[in-house]
Amino acid sequence: MQDFLTFKTFVSPTVLIVMYIFGALIMPLIAWLMAIKVRKYLPSDIVSIKNNLFSKMSSRDKSILIGISLLMLICMEICWRMLFEFLIAYMQIRDVLVGI
Repeated sequence: MQDFLTFKTFVSPTVLIVMYIFGALIMPLIAWLMAIKVRKYLPSDIVSIKNNLFSKMSSRDKSILIGISLLMLICMEICWRMLFEFLIAYMQIRDVLVGI
């Protein structure tokens, strides 16, 4: 308890893992909900233009659009993972240098 109160022991590696899992699961859901909320504030003519464009697209173009969207989601998740791997490695380097 003394090490925890004097900041000699960090809780951040455990907290970082929890935050990674939370972010990896919740961020796509929040992004989807935000997109739905933004759509409500768009003028109706923009929404109708989008619907007309999507309905006129071929199934090949629709699948390409969905594939690009999924690729962007995967890239976002990989970047999120790399960020937390870097932060955890930083904490491990700090532990080695301090000699814990």
